[in-house]
Amino acid sequence: YMFYAVTTTIAAGIFGTSLLQTLKIWTAPPTWAPFVLAGVFMLMIGLLASSPVKRATGALLGFEGATVALILLVSVVVLVKLVGGHAPGGHPFTMSVFSLPHGVGTTRLFQGAVFGFLSFAGFEASSTLGEETAHPRRDIPRAIVGTVLFGGVDASRTYLSDTWLWTGSTWVEDSPTTGPPPEDGATMAYDPDLSAVVLFGGSLSTGSSTNATWSWNGSTWTQLVPDVNPSARNDVGLAYDAATSQFVLFGGGGSGSVLADTWVLVPNATGPPPTIQSVTPAWAPFTGGTSVRISGAFGANPYVHLRGPCLTLGCFVIFDEEAAVTSANSTTIIVTVPSISLYEVGELDGPAVLEVDTATGTATTGFTYVVPEIGELVSYNGLPPPNGPYASCVAEAVQSGNHRVVLSAGHCIKGATDFAFAPGYFGSFPCHGPGGSSSFFCPSATPYGIWCAETRASGGASPDPECGTTTSRSTAVVSPQCCATQYSDFGFIDMASSTQGCPTGVSLSLGACLGGGLAIPWIPGGSPGSASSQDWNIFGYLNGYLDTCNAFPIADNGNYSAGWLFIGQSICPWVTHGDSGGPWINGQNGAFYGIGAVNKGLGTVNNVGGVFGSYMGLDALVLWQSVQSINTSTPMQRTRPPSARRPVVHLRKH
Repeated sequence: YMFYAVTTTIAAGIFGTSLLQTLKIWTAPPTWAPFVLAGVFMLMIGLLASSPVKRATGALLGFEGATVALILLVSVVVLVKLVGGHAPGGHPFTMSVFSLPHGVGTTRLFQGAVFGFLSFAGFEASSTLGEETAHPRRDIPRAIVGTVLFGGVDASRTYLSDTWLWTGSTWVEDSPTTGPPPEDGATMAYDPDLSAVVLFGGSLSTGSSTNATWSWNGSTWTQLVPDVNPSARNDVGLAYDAATSQFVLFGGGGSGSVLADTWVLVPNATGPPPTIQSVTPAWAPFTGGTSVRISGAFGANPYVHLRGPCLTLGCFVIFDEEAAVTSANSTTIIVTVPSISLYEVGELDGPAVLEVDTATGTATTGFTYVVPEIGELVSYNGLPPPNGPYASCVAEAVQSGNHRVVLSAGHCIKGATDFAFAPGYFGSFPCHGPGGSSSFFCPSATPYGIWCAETRASGGASPDPECGTTTSRSTAVVSPQCCATQYSDFGFIDMASSTQGCPTGVSLSLGACLGGGLAIPWIPGGSPGSASSQDWNIFGYLNGYLDTCNAFPIADNGNYSAGWLFIGQSICPWVTHGDSGGPWINGQNGAFYGIGAVNKGLGTVNNVGGVFGSYMGLDALVLWQSVQSINTSTPMQRTRPPSARRPVVHLRKH
């Protein structure tokens, strides 16, 4: 495919040079001109391939539309020239091009069309079988590179019983100790549940047929002995029905007659379907690699995969990834969790589906993917209800020199104290309280513990037994311009190290526990105006789970130091005031999952309601640099914040 891309771009360079020469734009191009144009085309293709899917798809649709329009235009011009008698050489209009040569029938025409199509389509056409395959990510690659061939007859009409395997590039003969007898006309089909090929029937060298059933597991032939067998026959129709986990056999030839009967074979389908009792742990970071134990009752050869829930009729899912089985027996399966993208976590709006498939059925249960760096932040603001005395926002751990820094909206930090941050939080919220900020979290939904800053045992806030007193070991800072406008509504918290925060029980910094933090590509796009031409994903919480929406900002304002982005709420209708501090993320600014802004809150631009994001410009960079080296024993003095953060009162969240 790389060779195809190179030759195509070089051909485009040759034709492009010829076109420029014909149009008198480049009258005397040198011999190296096609290679220069080919390089330009390759650069354009690379930029298009690295752009967001939405933009690349739009560009491709535009190219296709222009191509179709050009073809139609040329067709009309040619037709007008022919009908008007102005074609080159005086050629008249004729239908002879649609007439077949003498002696060639329509059957040959269609045979040639089919042969030509299949020759062009190539093996990648197997991807079209995805809709009809139970587990396409597993079965289609196996079908491409794991083909088995058995028996047949050679040119001398000798019946064969050899087994050959296709490795993807060559045929290799296998030598199993047992196997079917020499035969021709046997039929095979693949059973994805058992990961085996089933062979039935065939014509023997004696002239009779057989009704034997064999199974190939990749290395060994095993004869199956069903309770009831179809009659001996060859050249049957045999297919595996994934919906019922059984083979369907139809017809064939036997005893000098053509048969039309239907049979069903359920290989090793005895016993109850699988059941899942527990999954430990029942969550994993979206980056994958976590080892998970599944307990229950299972059959042989379990296939485990993680997928999104069915979203539409026909079961459209966001993703479907195989979980590699490292060990399995009748009661326990150990798998390695596959990775998905951060954006797919947000699109789930809840747990993923963990599914175990065996020959006897399917079992499913919920499984939560978390983003370790993003979580809920609760603080004490001392305000009367309904704006206090506790409030919650969204926050995220970011890369920093001291590995302790958390970013959120400035109005979630200014004037508050007793901060409790639960990275990777999922599930119901609030859970308990009000025994301090940390009491609002459900312990079972805090996979990376609870991290605290400026926790006080007195001074208005309730004692916080989870955090202890951390005022001498942590601090929180906001921009001096915070927080009335949309420009500088951001702040940073320096979290105290904790022996209780990280599940390992070892005294670690927040970054060490999470394995790092999200990057902030300062001045993304060069300015808010440039950033508005990029595709951003907004993250927040909906019903206890991360949610996301993506769009190009429809308005922006500011400069390199400070600014804001704005997205209409019709694009992100789920965003509420409680999502203040949620990150705006894309991958276009030199940082993988880079944060370019944080949710300021809701507002209007030109009478259009939407979501503001405070831009991560030079002002934010200066503040971030200061909090990495600030003396945590001297907390900064701050003023009372506006009442824009989400209050947590009487266990209420809105």
